[in-house]
Amino acid sequence: MMVLMNVGFKYFSLADAKCIGSFSRALSVLEKEKILLDSQYLPVLEAAERGDFFAQLEMQEAFASGTREVPKHYGLARRYTDMIIEYNRGRIEPEIESFVNSASLEYEAGNLESTKKDLAQAIKLMVNNLPLEKWKFDTFSFLCQITICHDEDCL
Repeated sequence: MMVLMNVGFKYFSLADAKCIGSFSRALSVLEKEKILLDSQYLPVLEAAERGDFFAQLEMQEAFASGTREVPKHYGLARRYTDMIIEYNRGRIEPEIESFVNSASLEYEAGNLESTKKDLAQAIKLMVNNLPLEKWKFDTFSFLCQITICHDEDCL
């Protein structure tokens, strides 16, 4: 039996990086993490590694959810989440959102203490810097759910 496959990715090794110099950072990330990535994402990954905020958002979302021909990968999602938090540091509302997104990533990975820490940071920023009408109360609810229901049976 013959199976025809239309493969959407190419595997690149560090040896290939010599031929494709502009992708060297992206390739080193892929080699380090030993993953396959659809070749259409190599330019986005490269831009993210060079500090492009929108590319970091794209790669964070892709690695966190495992969508759009990108494998779900906690380590890389965490990497880009941290980059986004740093980019938003000092800009209160985006920074709050960054911590809530980080908490969601940690929650999905089963890291409840990290989830609580991120949510507490988001709430602290909210309470100390925003008027009450701008607070997002679902953040409080998320923290309460995790804090009250801390064993696996509740989750």
